[in-house]
Amino acid sequence: MVVSLETQDGGREGRLTEVAREVAAKLLVQGKVRLANEDEAAQFKAAGQAAKKAADEQVLRDRLQLTALHEADVELIRSALRQEE
Repeated sequence: MVVSLETQDGGREGRLTEVAREVAAKLLVQGKVRLANEDEAAQFKAAGQAAKKAADEQVLRDRLQLTALHEADVELIRSALRQEE
């Protein structure tokens, strides 16, 4: 987990990113990032978990479709079903 530093080529400071060790090492040597501390890493992971939970809940909501019917419409459907029997 690394935190970006402001760079002359437009790098923005404070962006947390999870990268492979090799990439982190290269960016550290280049002075483009610093290692994230434990608090920053924990917040990043918690935010990711919260985002996943929200996305999973949205998927469930999208699967669930409810239709509200007036009582008169329900009676029409019941009548039609009785006539088919």
